[in-house]
Amino acid sequence: MSAHHLLLFVLGFSSHAAVAGIASEAELLAAGSRAGELLCTADCHVTEADAHRHVAAMLWQAAAAARRETAWHVYRLADGSYTATWPRVGEADSASVRVPPLDRRHEYVSSGHTHWDDVEDFSALDWRWVQGNRRTLYLATREGELRRLTPRQTRSRARGGLVRAHESVAVSGQGVARLEVASQ
Repeated sequence: MSAHHLLLFVLGFSSHAAVAGIASEAELLAAGSRAGELLCTADCHVTEADAHRHVAAMLWQAAAAARRETAWHVYRLADGSYTATWPRVGEADSASVRVPPLDRRHEYVSSGHTHWDDVEDFSALDWRWVQGNRRTLYLATREGELRRLTPRQTRSRARGGLVRAHESVAVSGQGVARLEVASQ
């Protein structure tokens, strides 16, 4: 086995979760008008991943259908819970979107975004964003997967590690705790 290992955690998120999903492009654009505002202000999600699962389940189908990327942040609140923001919504048919402005009143933890096209992995721009911002980035794909890329994984790649260094979850997963190990 190589010295470079990657742990892939199946975190799970579901389009059937108890989340008020955004069903249309009009609703998606309305949500985008609130970009950067917190979805929840107290006693929200237990983990960072839960907050990302929540917003991904809410957005990914409408964003893919509208052919628009979306981006959001996750914060740790004073009560120790985690919340996401309303997303910024990109232009139709564009393969990029800027993240919302930061809310300095809360502890910024990570960011997430959607891909509407057939790109199921992090782009070169995503890798540079993680390296430059030193923050974890989540990706909700058109196929309904939620993936995570950490600064540590980008440093591993820079040292010759795995190129496909991310953690992946399936839409139909319900918090599955399967662990896979991949090596170069």
